Amino acid sequence: MPISDNPISGKAEDLLGRYKLAEELKEFLRVLPAEHGHVLALNGPWGSGKTSFLSLLKESMGTERIVIDFNPWMFTGTNQLVEIFFRELSAQLSLNNKSKFNKIVTSLDTYSTLLAPFSWVPFAGPALKNLKEFTGATKQILDKSKGSVLTEKTNLSNALSELSEPLLVFIDDIDRLTSVEVQDLFKLVRLTANFPKVVYVLAYDRFRVEDALSQTGMPGRDYLEKIVQTSFDLPAIPVSVLQQQVAVALTQVIDDVGGVNRFDTEKWADVFSEVILPFVRNMRDVRRYASSSHLAVAALKERVELVDILALEAIRVFRPDLMAKIAAIRIALTSARSYQGEGPASQQNADIDSFLALAKSDKEAAESLIRRIFPAAASHLGSPNYGANWSNAWLKKRVVAHGEILNLYLERSGSVTLTSFERAEVAFSMFKDGDALDEYLRDVQPVEQESVISSLVAFEEDFPAGAVVPASVTLLNLYPDLPERPRQFFDLGAAMVVIRACLRLMKVLKTEDERESAAREILEKLKTLSAKFQFLSMIGHWENVGHELVGEAVAAELGAALSNEVSQTPTENLISEVDLLQLLYLPKRLDDELPSLNNRQGDAFTLALLRSAKSDSLGQSVGSNAVRRTPTLAWDVLIELYGSETALTDAINGVDSRSLSPGDKELLDLAIRYVGGYRPNHWER
Repeated sequence: MPISDNPISGKAEDLLGRYKLAEELKEFLRVLPAEHGHVLALNGPWGSGKTSFLSLLKESMGTERIVIDFNPWMFTGTNQLVEIFFRELSAQLSLNNKSKFNKIVTSLDTYSTLLAPFSWVPFAGPALKNLKEFTGATKQILDKSKGSVLTEKTNLSNALSELSEPLLVFIDDIDRLTSVEVQDLFKLVRLTANFPKVVYVLAYDRFRVEDALSQTGMPGRDYLEKIVQTSFDLPAIPVSVLQQQVAVALTQVIDDVGGVNRFDTEKWADVFSEVILPFVRNMRDVRRYASSSHLAVAALKERVELVDILALEAIRVFRPDLMAKIAAIRIALTSARSYQGEGPASQQNADIDSFLALAKSDKEAAESLIRRIFPAAASHLGSPNYGANWSNAWLKKRVVAHGEILNLYLERSGSVTLTSFERAEVAFSMFKDGDALDEYLRDVQPVEQESVISSLVAFEEDFPAGAVVPASVTLLNLYPDLPERPRQFFDLGAAMVVIRACLRLMKVLKTEDERESAAREILEKLKTLSAKFQFLSMIGHWENVGHELVGEAVAAELGAALSNEVSQTPTENLISEVDLLQLLYLPKRLDDELPSLNNRQGDAFTLALLRSAKSDSLGQSVGSNAVRRTPTLAWDVLIELYGSETALTDAINGVDSRSLSPGDKELLDLAIRYVGGYRPNHWER
């Protein structure tokens, strides 16, 4: 469960070893002369553990002293303060031992009752100045009550003097009050501090209180010196102890969350000391930081490197303005440089400068954050440049140096690209098991399959030799089933995406003999002619497409075998191939003659061939972001396959259009336009 920000309740929770110090203060309070009252200040900045120390002090006293807690947040203005104070003392003494403190309780009740209607009078100097005169009735009441109040104050003082041990009045959280409330409270203390056997222990941030009291017209420090007789400063927490407590708190967070596997131990030491610790100044900071980190770690533990989460959580908790800036300049922080020595773009340069300027006194920690967490931006600080080739490495490590991972941390929801990468990571873990890989990829939504396959290349440095055959077979067999979709500029296309992954797999094998053996095994397991064609085009020696992964003779042999298989495949089976045009044109690639299509007749065949010959030509006007798509046909290749434009025209004109689907009807209309002489020009593209 998240770590609480509540103060400790006793010695058992004393992580700072302050109990001994509490015992020493207890002894001081025991021998303190309090015949005329006393005021002791417990000084410490916000979050230094004042409330926790008061708990230790109470525990050390046990039952030997009467401690009365007065909550300064209980009143809503000067008019209520005195009344509530004395009634609170009376109530707590009654709860403690009514019979023992009966005389004091009676005096307190009487005194507070007398003060109640006029509690504003002793402290409302400015208010009285604004009144021109009292009514006669009001003045008479004041005159009559004046003697009673003085008498009861004397009775209360006498009753308090008879106590064997002074009462201890603890007032905490003074520095959380407004300036006016701080002033009101110290008026109360000043006017009641001389009651015998009453010792105030006031806990506050001295500088905050001095500032609040300075607004009264007197320097705050001088004001305090007139009221406080003894000051006790909480000692600073040793850096080593604070460091240990941060580590303990974060360990608890990780143990509570469970299942944290992404943790860069080498990076952690530097990030912990340079980025996190500079912001942690007290135990409240420790608890705030650990508690706030709990939710982030629980939400992102499997998706973002833990060290990066903890570094950014420190910024988010202690410098939310810097976190907002990180969100605003995320591009500058995560944009890798394309080559060594390239300087940051002017805008990115300015963004980093503005981030460091905003950091002010925390500039050193901000610079360390950039160096340790955002290396792409570290060149601005004189560190080596990181080129675009680092992008995949950062993505695999799930570090926020990659823009997609930073976006995930900031927005708590991953993009389509990141989701595809995460699925590719799962797919990669199955690379040696073709059946499992096939089942997993086919369970992915069809519209996402291509993106997942494309993301696999991020793991190419880790491709194992044992995955070459099963993974290649799975990807190539999936290729014909990948859905068609509109392409953008620089869009690789389904075939190229699959081939790119298979190419990197084949390159894992270092010798030609190994690649030849794998190629033969892969071809035997491929289920479609189109998959075989794409694979052969990749490993062979064809101009502009082949990567010559096998010997030229072997490539020719395998190509001829595929060409022969195509020629013997019945038309009704052949028309289901997505690369029908390429398959029929294969003999020409092998420097052979194209076979006649006389035996490949029928509307279904003609439409299938037109479908595989169709593509979109993309165009864009100057000054416009809109992409125009112009459907085109590989008309010249179709003419070669049919032997003449006349034969092609006859095949197209012979298609019965009455029962065609809308898509095929549109395709046939395009072919008829070609028959009529239409050719898209560059203006249409």
